[in-house]
Amino acid sequence: MFRFTIRELVLVTVIVAMGAAWWAERRQLNRELSVAISWQPRAEALEESLQMDGWHIEWDLDNTVLRLTKDNGHYRGISYRLKAHNRQ
Repeated sequence: MFRFTIRELVLVTVIVAMGAAWWAERRQLNRELSVAISWQPRAEALEESLQMDGWHIEWDLDNTVLRLTKDNGHYRGISYRLKAHNRQ
């Protein structure tokens, strides 16, 4: 019969818990990436359609802002703050 000390059992538990946490986070990141990849062609198609209609699109990813402007005799602008995912 195997005999383990409490210290060995705690060490194994910590190692398994760290591995499980790493795996769960990695799996979540892969899901988020696949969602972002699936939306990219749709966003590009929308951007192209808006540009064909005379809209100017400016992405400011540092400040998470999307600006749409259209000049049809007068200035018209829309500014939209993008939803940011904060990771800590």
